[in-house]
Amino acid sequence: MEVEGNSSSSSSTVANKKLMNMNNEDRISGLHEPLIHHILSFIDMKEVLQTSLLSKRWTNLWRSVRTLKFHEHSWTNRYDHWNGRNPRLKKNKLTKFKVKRLAISGPKLEYLQLENIFQGYNYNTSIKISATPSLASLKCIGYAYKNYTLENLSALVTAEIETYADYVVTRNISFGRCLSSILKGITNAKSLTLSGNGFQVFEELPNMLERVPILVQSLKYLKLTKWCDKSYIYSLAKLLEVFPLLETLVLERTE
Repeated sequence: MEVEGNSSSSSSTVANKKLMNMNNEDRISGLHEPLIHHILSFIDMKEVLQTSLLSKRWTNLWRSVRTLKFHEHSWTNRYDHWNGRNPRLKKNKLTKFKVKRLAISGPKLEYLQLENIFQGYNYNTSIKISATPSLASLKCIGYAYKNYTLENLSALVTAEIETYADYVVTRNISFGRCLSSILKGITNAKSLTLSGNGFQVFEELPNMLERVPILVQSLKYLKLTKWCDKSYIYSLAKLLEVFPLLETLVLERTE
């Protein structure tokens, strides 16, 4: 009986050691990089950066993450400008940010979404999207920014621009100039969905389009949403002159 007891105790000790080794084993580092990148895409960027301290393999692994996620409350410091340049990033979605200048670029960036649905957040923000030769899809949703600069979007296929307007907060914004800047930047797009919320009610729009002639000759599909075409038919007519080779027009009226 005594021998059996020692044998049982020895087996238990060996089992515990194996369990401890399993608990201490680094199983994540053995995964393929695409799977690690997928896991990191769900984590705030502040925590992703901390993984560089784990081991030599992890030192630069964060640099190749293709999806960056920032939680506002994880970053206690506030910045006046943000430069979003990542040479490997393919998809970028920014929501709820408050900066004066936002610059985005990246040779491999294919999809970009800017979402500004919080009233009064970015009425003083200037955005610049440049050096993105692979960008195929662009979405700008929410309240209008102060200035738009879109450059070198040669691969752009689809664009969706949905604007809201707070006529008190954004009274200093020239919406005609903003729309003109957007149209000049998307001249290679094949499809455009455009909301009239933030543009059509301003008398400056037709004159602005006349002063700065723009032709988007590649556009084949245009969808206009939230346009009051009876009340603002002249603005609508001037806008349609921008797209001489348009094949499909969809109007979603707002009564």
